[in-house]
Amino acid sequence: MSEGYDFREVEARWQQRWAREGTYQVNLDDPRPASYVLCMYPYPSGPAHQGHVRNYTFGDVLVRYRTMNGDAVLSPFGFDSFGLPAENAAIRGGMAPRVYTEARIGELRRSVQRLGAVYDWRRAIRSHDP
Repeated sequence: MSEGYDFREVEARWQQRWAREGTYQVNLDDPRPASYVLCMYPYPSGPAHQGHVRNYTFGDVLVRYRTMNGDAVLSPFGFDSFGLPAENAAIRGGMAPRVYTEARIGELRRSVQRLGAVYDWRRAIRSHDP
């Protein structure tokens, strides 16, 4: 591999292309065989860690495999933000739970997107939203 290889530039270019082209977005009326892949939603109670990387890599591999085999794969991402882990973290952080949770959701989303994991972010779920 060349010493001049800039993986950050390459990753950013492909991630932007996938987002622009909607590569991993699926419409419910798609005629291809349907698949649904759901990974556990994280608690927005702190920053992403290796456990998140491990979990979302498994789901990412499955989505890519099924997509390459011709399936229309619905793979939403979500945040389990309506519970004690997020509330307790907010209290420890001295912030209102909603403010703290929204900030952590933004951080987690950017971290998962940076991994290059393929989710349909149009369908993102936040359990604290009505």
